[in-house]
Amino acid sequence: MNTVVIYGTKYGATKKCVDELCSKLEGEYKLVEISEADKKTIQEVDRVIIVTPIYIGAFYKKIKKYCKKYMDILLKKDVYLMMCCSTKDEWLLGGYIIKNTNDKFFKHLKKFMSVGGALNYDNLSKIEKTLIDLVLKKGNNNNRQELKYMNNIESDRIQEFANIINGSL
Repeated sequence: MNTVVIYGTKYGATKKCVDELCSKLEGEYKLVEISEADKKTIQEVDRVIIVTPIYIGAFYKKIKKYCKKYMDILLKKDVYLMMCCSTKDEWLLGGYIIKNTNDKFFKHLKKFMSVGGALNYDNLSKIEKTLIDLVLKKGNNNNRQELKYMNNIESDRIQEFANIINGSL
């Protein structure tokens, strides 16, 4: 079974997760950044692993567009979705998937999982910084500085995701 791993990253945290996942995958795979992905990327493979960051419930824009554009092909493949975000709540994650793709895609997924994420305030755009500041200001967060530079990438969840994929070989 041949595999392609398609990912998108805005600030680099998702790429770190992708690299860790790929180091744990068995068998051959091709790693493709979403800007380089086209129809042919998924046409000739059996398994597609999509890795996307989640920003306020939204997939990385290029990942969302790609999934919608090639939905008919994806629905004929074994598809796994790894999300980089702070929630592990499967109900909430399912809602994100349906909102960004559709119910059919959600039901078709072999597995979806959040593996945590990271936030580096210094890398954010001015608008993103303003949003973070507003959210932190509203909450009773005594550890605001800590929240601006959080890293909750969970290697054990990345390993679990890889084990599930490897088990389907």
